[in-house]
Amino acid sequence: MFAYQVALAETWRAWGVEPAAVIGHSMGEIAAAHVAGALSLEDAARVVCERSRLLTRLTGQGGLALVELDAEEADRTLAGRRDRLSVAAVNGPRATVLSGEPAALDEVIAELEARGVFARRVAVDFAAHSPQVEPLQDELSAALDGLAPRPATTPLYSTVTAEPAAGSELGPAYWRRNVREPVLFSPALEQLIGGGHELFVEVAPHPVLTRSVAELAAHLDRPVEIVSSVRRDEHEARALLGALGELYAGGATIAWDALYAGAAHVPLPPHGWDRQRFPLLRATPGAAVVPPGHGGALLGARLKVGAAPDLRLWPLSLGGAPELADHVADGVPLVPGAYWLATAAQAAGPGPVVLEDVVFAHPCPADGDPGLQLAMRPSEPGRLAFTITSDRGAGPVVHARGTVAGDVAGDVAGDVAPPVFPAVPLDLPGEVQVAELYERLAAAGLDYGPRFRGLTGLRTGGREAVGTFQLPGGLGGDLSPLHPALLDACFHTVAAAAGGALSAGVLPLPAGAGRVWSRGAGEAVRRGTAHAVIRELGPNELVADVTIRSQPDAAASEVIWAVSGLRIRLIRRRPAEDGRLYTLRWQPLVPGPAVTGGGGWLVLADPVPASGPASVGERLAERLAAAGEPYLLTAGDRPLDDLLDEAATRYGGLRGVLDTRATTGTALSDAPPPGTGLQAGAGAQPGADRQAGADLQPGAGLQPGAEARPSVEPLHAHASKALALARDLIRRTWLGQPPRLWLLTAGPAGAAVWGLGRVLANEHPELSTALADLPDSPTRADLDTLVTALRAQDTPGQLRVRDAALLEPRLVPAPAGSGDQAPIRPDRPYLITGGLGALGLHVARRLVERGARKLVLTGRTAPGPEARAVLEELRETGARIRVELADLADAGQVARALPEDLAGVFHLAGVLEDALIATLDDDLLRRALAGKAAGAWNLHTLTAGLPVEHFVLFSSLAGLFGSPGQGAYAAANTFLDGLAEHRAALGLPAQSIDWGTWSGTGLAVEAGGVERLAARGLPPLSPEVALDLLEEALGSGRRHLVAAAFDWAAFGRAGLGPDLARMLDGQVSADRPVAGAERGAIKAAVLAATGAAARLDVLRRFLLEQVGAVLGRSPESLDTSAPLQELGFDSLMAMELRTRLESGLDLRLSATVVYTFPTVEALADGLVQRIGDERPAVQEAEAEQETDVPDELAALDEEELAALLAEELDLKGGRHD
Repeated sequence: MFAYQVALAETWRAWGVEPAAVIGHSMGEIAAAHVAGALSLEDAARVVCERSRLLTRLTGQGGLALVELDAEEADRTLAGRRDRLSVAAVNGPRATVLSGEPAALDEVIAELEARGVFARRVAVDFAAHSPQVEPLQDELSAALDGLAPRPATTPLYSTVTAEPAAGSELGPAYWRRNVREPVLFSPALEQLIGGGHELFVEVAPHPVLTRSVAELAAHLDRPVEIVSSVRRDEHEARALLGALGELYAGGATIAWDALYAGAAHVPLPPHGWDRQRFPLLRATPGAAVVPPGHGGALLGARLKVGAAPDLRLWPLSLGGAPELADHVADGVPLVPGAYWLATAAQAAGPGPVVLEDVVFAHPCPADGDPGLQLAMRPSEPGRLAFTITSDRGAGPVVHARGTVAGDVAGDVAGDVAPPVFPAVPLDLPGEVQVAELYERLAAAGLDYGPRFRGLTGLRTGGREAVGTFQLPGGLGGDLSPLHPALLDACFHTVAAAAGGALSAGVLPLPAGAGRVWSRGAGEAVRRGTAHAVIRELGPNELVADVTIRSQPDAAASEVIWAVSGLRIRLIRRRPAEDGRLYTLRWQPLVPGPAVTGGGGWLVLADPVPASGPASVGERLAERLAAAGEPYLLTAGDRPLDDLLDEAATRYGGLRGVLDTRATTGTALSDAPPPGTGLQAGAGAQPGADRQAGADLQPGAGLQPGAEARPSVEPLHAHASKALALARDLIRRTWLGQPPRLWLLTAGPAGAAVWGLGRVLANEHPELSTALADLPDSPTRADLDTLVTALRAQDTPGQLRVRDAALLEPRLVPAPAGSGDQAPIRPDRPYLITGGLGALGLHVARRLVERGARKLVLTGRTAPGPEARAVLEELRETGARIRVELADLADAGQVARALPEDLAGVFHLAGVLEDALIATLDDDLLRRALAGKAAGAWNLHTLTAGLPVEHFVLFSSLAGLFGSPGQGAYAAANTFLDGLAEHRAALGLPAQSIDWGTWSGTGLAVEAGGVERLAARGLPPLSPEVALDLLEEALGSGRRHLVAAAFDWAAFGRAGLGPDLARMLDGQVSADRPVAGAERGAIKAAVLAATGAAARLDVLRRFLLEQVGAVLGRSPESLDTSAPLQELGFDSLMAMELRTRLESGLDLRLSATVVYTFPTVEALADGLVQRIGDERPAVQEAEAEQETDVPDELAALDEEELAALLAEELDLKGGRHD
């Protein structure tokens, strides 16, 4: 440890990072003394060796405990035990370490826990800085005789005296005190911070003191920034360079000449290279070159990877396998495992091939360009490890893995002798109709189309089946030895052998195979025999062997495939109305034809420094001009009404408002901010004195920096700007159709705008709000693709632009997973935020049932009686439960709540803040974002260095569906979805689950909305089912899921906006009439009625029917003069009524129509006038537009008109405000 710290400090100095002061913790003070110049290298090494040698004698005799008390309070707990215990270290204002005899430590811990004070043992078996050290002090002094300390050349702060040290006093007597007296780290650090030091670098193999620095700085209300040199389990050079970047960004001086010694200066690429992409390992559709006629072949041409000669890499393409549309599991087209086997065998070479220990890890949807690739690497002599992965933009997903033996590129040979094949029984008694088998499989959830129905005959007996097969029509190509669709069909014989063991409620999915033998190249087989024998059959899995022969005459034919130990998981399915998992599939969108003319565009951008790069708004304006679209670009603070008027006047109308301000980067930093001041800390590597100071504080490895301050503001900024814009557009009086509002986003902070925008689209359809998400750094091609969508007719309202392609979302059933349960660690803690509420306690109980023994539950207030009863119940099982009261928007409080060695985070905290967009204000928005969104970001940044396996964010369907009246809540929830995607792109674990309601608990229950939602087609999940879905989600590895129960028929009847209907295409009908009426039928009936009273009567009856349907009451029971809110209407009901009225009346209505006309009588009066006035008003406006000439133009002479026309033509290319 000492050598590493000294070497690391010298590395920093060589790179120009010179310390202004040095401080060390326990053994780290020895390295600090050398770095400060007070000890020579030889003397410092002598001190550390002698000190460590003596301390090893104490092994097994003592221990350490961390207590959440200040030093004085901790010292008082030692009363009566001072001969056995002492204060070992003062690490922070509320972090003290006790040291001494194990029994005495246990007594203190028990007393403190009874008082509700956090206290726990540290995994150390000796007691430094305690009375046990005293017998060693004389020997240490003698061993260090002759030590020659000298004045320090860099200021050194002593953690023995908590004062600056001159250096010359660091003789044997000082190190005698160092090993026995408490480490006064916090008091010494307070001297440093008080002296104006704000930038710290921890010099250790893993950050263990950064949290102490951050907590003390927060206690002193002084800003500091901290940089960790390296981290455990990270690439060392990469981590050091990353830390160097943080220091440079924070203002540190770097010796670039030393860092890049010997490097030559080269010019930057010229402008012609701008935006040219050079993909390396990610497969692209064009890279997988499949020979013509080879239907079903996925394998492309092998890629040579110069930097990794041992790596064999092939891109895979689904484009050559259109038959995959016929392989549907649980409603989702999937790539079957047979294709992975065939692909790996094909890549291995032409000769016989053996695949072993094959695992089908995650299902692969058979759609789009998933960026598939096959990689093989040497694993052991005669073996290659293979993996098949995809990357849809958020990090690689493994679909299959295993090992290969055989002739691969001529240089890997393994044992490929064929196994001993079982004899094929020729007299199995039972005959099975193939059509009946496929009907059974379809009922179980495996819906095979004609190109996967390759079986032609079946006989069964016992646990065996023999099937004949033939290549179905529509499968082209001569794939040797067998088309993969036909290989999959041969596996269907296993289902026939299982017989009645496969019920309609069980989905059988292949999970892997023990050993697979393939004949390899040769004549392609189109007809043959498959023989399946079931070896094991349990409630959750069956294991079978399948042998495939080349002729229907099984006895005389050649074996071409033999699969031993084919594992098939039996997954219990539940109906959609009971609850299941869904996912968003982003599928390609082909834009409609361009609409020309019709006005210009108002582009809103954030200001950027003159010397900085152009903003997305500026770059988008350039692409609009290139497409011949006029625009007005503004990055200032002019009133919106002035800008709208100017743009409409100049361009004869306004096609859209483009808000690009949520594309200005993420507005958030994943890494802690930089800082200097060398800090030699006791690191995290094993060593005799590591235990004396390294792991004494909780949360070792946390890295609070800038993210250790409340981070709700940057999260709030984008959503706040979008909200202000929406409210201005809502309040404006429009003479005709308002321009379409486009909200453009990028990065996780922009994700909050999506929730707000979805709600806005539902509450105010007159704005035709559209959302488009861009890459963080969009290319010119990306922006041109967006412009195409902007100009197109009927472009849908939810888009992504990725790799210059348009994508739109579809909600589809999530592919069934492997059925494996995600591991829950009994020896590591799990954090549940919102853990003291009913939902959190449900999750806590399930985690304990699955083996968790350490939980930290956070809440804003102390647990009530019900919560205390559950906590006691869980503790009786042996679980250790720690309760933390914390404001999650305060990163300092979050940091204090985080335990060391954290295994998982379950973020449930949130607050429901209902309000229509028109009345939503900034304060309410900030409150909604604080605990849920800012809390999630704090958890993200503060756990970055911890070995977290699960990071689960509880989101809500309110964000995905845009629940009216819940704009702030929706924004907080869609931020979680964006954060999960952001973490996945960083290679970090992440899942965001958009939940429907839970019965008996949750915010919807507290708001009294469960019955209403159930009537709309969203019945509540029982807690048991919801927790089962949570476990399925953990095992799926998917970053974004929806967990809900749907009654799709009722959901469709409730009325869907166009964007939601499009997202749910395939689940519900996109065009369901309201109450059985054709669109506009009631409007026609009103207009057909004779006389004002008759028209009003028709409309009143229609309104009573619709209000009654929304309330679940008969029309006769309603009072037409009673305010709708008194009848029980809320914002969600108001939106549903508006949807029904729009359909029946063929009108565009405001979200506030129910509040503008608060009774049925008032609503009828207002709507009957709207129906009667609408057409004449439009006709009059059109006539005016055609014939009237403004007086200002009429007064101009010919020369003035010519000058004005020239100016207008010049402005058509765009004008910057």
